[in-house]
Amino acid sequence: MLEIIEKYADEHKVPIINEEGLDFLFECIKQYNVKSIFELGSAIGYSALRMSIFDPQLKIVTVEKDEERYELAVKYLEMFDKHHQIKLFLADALQFETNQKFDMMFLDLAKSKYQVVLDRFYDNLNAGGIVVVDNLGMHGLVFKEQLKVRRQVRQLVEKIKAFREAIIKDDRFEVKLFDDVGDGVALLIKKGV
Repeated sequence: MLEIIEKYADEHKVPIINEEGLDFLFECIKQYNVKSIFELGSAIGYSALRMSIFDPQLKIVTVEKDEERYELAVKYLEMFDKHHQIKLFLADALQFETNQKFDMMFLDLAKSKYQVVLDRFYDNLNAGGIVVVDNLGMHGLVFKEQLKVRRQVRQLVEKIKAFREAIIKDDRFEVKLFDDVGDGVALLIKKGV
């Protein structure tokens, strides 16, 4: 049944995490003994479903602001009977409220919102918890000196570069960058007891 979601994503140009990115997530879940995940940017629910299949004990809260994608995610969760494990919300991450604490946050929403969302939900991450941030390479554009792209793309690349620099300097986290994984991934480990 996963093929149905993958086919839809391909045909409708919905970005979903690739296998290499998933393998990275799965390894993080195992290595850091993750039991609860807060995903910001559900899209059509693919990564949440894959994580829930990987570990049926995981509890996942995921937020999506696009109504059409949210409705598809609801449909796919029903197909897999995952409503007991995944709580899906239709909301903008910048307005979403929760008091819940999580072992892991997975940021896969609008790249320009990464820093705001990281700051907004910092207190929802358990000490020693991790944040996985996807798409920090922007298809290799972040690493190019000269960009011959549209102004809008150039501005987004600059925002990603600024975010990368900010997290490296952020003393709240131990930061590891994996530019060779998927489209560039960051792992942030929250300091503290």
